[in-house]
Amino acid sequence: MAAEMDLDAIARINTMLVERKRRPEIALTREELLYSWQQGNDRALAAPTYADNTKLVMVDCEDRWIAFCTMMKLDWKVTLATFTLANKGLIEAFVRYLLRRAGSRILTLSVLCVYIR
Repeated sequence: MAAEMDLDAIARINTMLVERKRRPEIALTREELLYSWQQGNDRALAAPTYADNTKLVMVDCEDRWIAFCTMMKLDWKVTLATFTLANKGLIEAFVRYLLRRAGSRILTLSVLCVYIR
């Protein structure tokens, strides 16, 4: 009897862990990303721990950036010029877009934080 309860508890915990690792299926709307952008600009400036010329280090980032700017109705070349720590809300909105976009294989925000350093 005790062994059966242990197996049930293990199965329940494993199910909870799988659910916790799943990425939310609901994509963020344009308004939610604009809100995130504004909130990010209102935060105190974080001290950089990487070179100034290192802006994006992600594979296929240009296509993702163009898709993000298209969704936000922005000119991607002009907006890329403002992609600095002074405009950190834009960076945060782009990271959230990468996390929640359809077909994304990125499951956690911490994975993206490694790439934007």
